[in-house]
Parts: sequence; C-alpha cells; structure tokens
Amino acid sequence: MSPHNHRAALLGTAATRPAETPPPVLIVGLPRSGTSWLGAVLSAIPGATYRFEPDNEGHQALARWAKQGLSRFPVLAPADRQPRFALLWRLAFSGRPVSGPLDRVARRISRLPGDRSRSEIRARSAVAGPTPTLLGYAPASGLTPAERLRVSAAALLELALHAPPPARRPAARVVKSVHAIGAVSWIAARWPCRVIVIRRHPLAILASMLQLGWGGPSPGDHLPRIDDGLVPAELLPPIADAYAALLASASDPDDARLIRLAALITVLLRLLATHALPHAAAVVDHEALCSDPAAEFAALCAAVDLPMDPALVARVAALDTPGDAPYGVRRDTASQVDRWRTTLGPERTARALDAFAQIGLDLTTSPDRP
Repeated sequence: MSPHNHRAALLGTAATRPAETPPPVLIVGLPRSGTSWLGAVLSAIPGATYRFEPDNEGHQALARWAKQGLSRFPVLAPADRQPRFALLWRLAFSGRPVSGPLDRVARRISRLPGDRSRSEIRARSAVAGPTPTLLGYAPASGLTPAERLRVSAAALLELALHAPPPARRPAARVVKSVHAIGAVSWIAARWPCRVIVIRRHPLAILASMLQLGWGGPSPGDHLPRIDDGLVPAELLPPIADAYAALLASASDPDDARLIRLAALITVLLRLLATHALPHAAAVVDHEALCSDPAAEFAALCAAVDLPMDPALVARVAALDTPGDAPYGVRRDTASQVDRWRTTLGPERTARALDAFAQIGLDLTTSPDRP
C-alpha cells in the first residue's frame, strides 16, 4: 500500500471491508439513556459483532491513547485530522476484537508520557525510502524510546486491521457509544454507518445519574465536573453565568450535584442535536421502546436494514426482568416510562425543572414533558 493510500485508509476515506458487507450500525445517546440496553438487544442478531463503548477511556486502554488531547466527549468537525482517534473507530467498525497482545500493547502505550508533535517527530526521524507506518513515519534513532514504542504499537494495531477477514462476514456490526455524540459528523464523513440516536426524558436521565451518585465535585467521580475538562471548554460560555449562579445558590451538596448534572445534560443534548441527529437513520425514544418493544424494535430494524430475527425478540423478553445492577441491562420495561417521577419526587422534580430552565432547557414547553 502506498503512503497516500495508507493514510487514506487510516482516515476512513478508503474501504476497510468488502463492498457487500452491510454498513455498521452506530448507537449513540446520552449516558443513562438506554444505549446499553439497545445495544444488548441488537447484538442478539445471529452472526452480529458488538463493540461496547470503544471510545470509553474509563475501561478501554486504546481509547486512553487515541483520545489524548481530546475531551471525554470530543467535538470534531468533518475536516479535523485525528489519526489515532480514526484508528480507534476504524478498528471498532471492522468487527475485530481488541484483545490479547493488542490490548496489552494498548494498555502500555496509554501509560506513557505525552507525544511530541507529529511534525517535530517527523522532522527528527529522517526515514529514508517509503516505509509507511500508522502515522506516516517509521521509528528511527531520533525518537525517544517512548515514541518508538508508540509508533511500533500503532503499526501493530494497523497490521491487525489488515489481517485476513473472518471466513464468515458478520451479519451485522453494531457499535455503541455515549461519548461520541459530538463526533458523529466527523465519524459519518469517514464511514458509511447507520446511526441510531436513542433519546430519553432528561429528567429520567437526571434521576438515573443521581441514583448512581454522579455529579459530585471529586476528581474520583464517575463523571468529573462539567467545567473540569469533561466537555470542550468552548461549549461552556453560553451557560457559564447561569451555571455559576445556580451552583452558588445550591442549598446543599445534593442540590449542587443536581445542578452539575442538569448543566451536563443540557450541553450533551445540544451536542446530540447538532452533531448526531442530522446523521440519524433512525431516532428512537427509550420510553416508546419500553412501552411497546415488539412494534418499536420491528420499526427500528426496518429503518436501519437489520433483520428482526426471533433471537432479537427473545433477547428483549429475557431482559424484561427487574435488575439491580447499577450498569446492568435488565429492566422491567413496563415500569420505565414514568419511573423518574417516583425517584425524584415532586420537590426535586420542581427544582430540576427550574435548574434546567435557568440553564436554557425548558422542559415545560413540549406536550410530552411534565
């Protein structure tokens, strides 16, 4: 492969699988919106491959490496060049697992110090002859040991992508992410994926996050502070003044958690509307899926050209049981629609509505909102 074609393939502008392979399905939505449940159901299609949050640096070593310099919820324009992030998504859509030696390499490189700039490393590497690697240059004596390992590891990851494909191509490739909502435009410009956007009532999302203890000020929280690198800083000015005033008015730590999460949900909903919804092949509501799973999943599969297989129906039924695992996918679907009303209660619901309104999200203007 020539260096030009090599980099084109990396950036997603060249085909990565046979033309007859169905385009992958990308499920996106806010955290706690039902993306995991939806992914678990669609992964039941016989012969499907499923990648769960390949871009979650919390439990994916490759994501920690690929997202260096990006926020946890990256916001990217189609023209942005992010070679490592592109590798992550190319691998995710390939249907190949990141396991064994590849995972060990990814874990090691994710713990190394930061890189020099690509241009600086290229200038110092002075490679003679066409020896393309993942980033367009090869290791040389001018690189530090850490940089040589990073380049070699990247080349190893790329070799995995060029390995012979499985003898039986997947019936479907399903990828699920909650962190890619601001990068869907960038992803869609590189891969012809079928995007499914799942939505859930903002108060239901808030109630679920509060139950899990999210939104505290500690760096050890599952989600750090919204103004501490969780989303790109340029997204905060429109809500900064209202957010600061609300935090200053918080009556206690629990109230402050509610305010932080309301601000986060507001920002992420705007990202979803701007970057994901324009590319959606299907938009589904969590409440509708729970109210009538058989009909809603049939319509969803038809919209994204997935088979409504009996195994999928069986998976919906199997998961339709009460579950108490914090991040589990079992749920009593019939109780999901208005569960947040009981969880929050009238007083907290009123406070949440007021917080959302002050930050710029009025939940009282839509007929399906309280």
